Amino acid sequence: MNDNMEERYSFEFLNIAVSVFVFTCFLGFFVYLFISGAGDLAASQNGGIGLIEIGSLLLFLSLLMLSFISERFFWFILPFSVFSIPNAVNAFFPSIRMGEAYINPFFSLFTHIDIFLLCGLVRFASFFKRVQQDLLVIFAVFCAYFIVFYLSLGGEEYLVSLMGGFQLRYFILLTALFLFANPLNYQRNFLLGLVFGCVVTTVEAFVFSYINTVPDRLASGNFGVNYLGHLMAAASIVAIFFLKETKGLARIAWFVIALLLLCVMIMSGTRSSVLFFIIASSVFLFFDKFSKGLLFVAALMTVGVLIFFYVYSNFGISLSIGVTDIVSGKEDASLYRTAETSSLITRLFTWYKTYYMYLDYNLLGAGPGMWSYLKLDYGIPYVGLLDPHNDVLHYAVSYGVFGLFFYLTVYLKPIFQYLRNEKYKVRVNLLYFSLLIFFFMASFVNSLTWKHQFAMLVFWFSLTLTCSIKKSVNTNV
Repeated sequence: MNDNMEERYSFEFLNIAVSVFVFTCFLGFFVYLFISGAGDLAASQNGGIGLIEIGSLLLFLSLLMLSFISERFFWFILPFSVFSIPNAVNAFFPSIRMGEAYINPFFSLFTHIDIFLLCGLVRFASFFKRVQQDLLVIFAVFCAYFIVFYLSLGGEEYLVSLMGGFQLRYFILLTALFLFANPLNYQRNFLLGLVFGCVVTTVEAFVFSYINTVPDRLASGNFGVNYLGHLMAAASIVAIFFLKETKGLARIAWFVIALLLLCVMIMSGTRSSVLFFIIASSVFLFFDKFSKGLLFVAALMTVGVLIFFYVYSNFGISLSIGVTDIVSGKEDASLYRTAETSSLITRLFTWYKTYYMYLDYNLLGAGPGMWSYLKLDYGIPYVGLLDPHNDVLHYAVSYGVFGLFFYLTVYLKPIFQYLRNEKYKVRVNLLYFSLLIFFFMASFVNSLTWKHQFAMLVFWFSLTLTCSIKKSVNTNV
């Protein structure tokens, strides 16, 4: 008994020692950035260092140190830090502009999420454990592509692709964590960290909108408008999951949290978030209660209503005229638009032009981050636009054929795995399935995983559902 207690205390002391060591190392790293001048360069590129940047850095380092106490802490703090720490923390890192125009912002060559995932891998990975073979193959393929891809680049193209290629890095690091650590044991911690991180984001959004007098819509300094709506919609579905799983006072608390998140989603004014939330939450609430035939009929009826709306409503008629203009080769200034269809017409025009960009880079891709540098050459006149607002096109242009494989691996592989494995439809897997349905739909109207916080989130849900089903474990939390 005494030996066990000594072992336990020794282990806890080791955890604390490692946490302090990592904290000291990264603090020394940031000091080095300033001494070497790299920090000053990064600061000048990102508009200087102020209280928000310093506060964000200290918060990040504190959370990083706490995450080393145990793996349970790590998987709670990871989503909490990703969605609550301002992007200002990355102002300390060397950066590059996200497009050729002066108004385009800078983005760092690596991020605090890179550091967090890498530290988690160093701290909690057991490289001698038995691993899932198909996931190991995916990990090997992505690592090989990563090495070959970046060896083939040079000059400014290399730096731009390093800045824009966080999807590859995050996916590789998360896959390694799923291979060599134990994330499936801490799913509840991750979900709780996500929701509480989003609650912090709601406060930030109200403060940001008040200070900056944002008209009509609620906006976030971290996520803007559309991504704020998508984030709150996804977090609302998670809150509904906990609402169904709890009782008593805890259920009332989850009801209040779900209502708060839904209100923020609506106040963001993102129509697609509301539509996709209704569909995804319906999947979560009703998918396991009705037969496939009835669900298929319901899906057909939904499609029929949308077609009727498109053909006979004023919105559909004006949209049809705009689409005809795009296909006939008219430029942006000549396209038919109304107040209701303007945003969608802009997207459709951008997608149409991006398709021709893909045809020129269909094999190896232009490189992640390069779309914004190439858009003017393909007749896309929106100087401030940083991405094509479509995940599949963005992956295709950035990574070529491999980009399409990447997209299918992240979104469709786990969705079809779930549909094929009836007996593993436990409630938490249904939650992940519903969220991936939501992200999949959202990926067609926004470059969802090109917002780096969303990349980490979508990849985690994708890998969790894949591993839960493949290992045939009951992951009900």
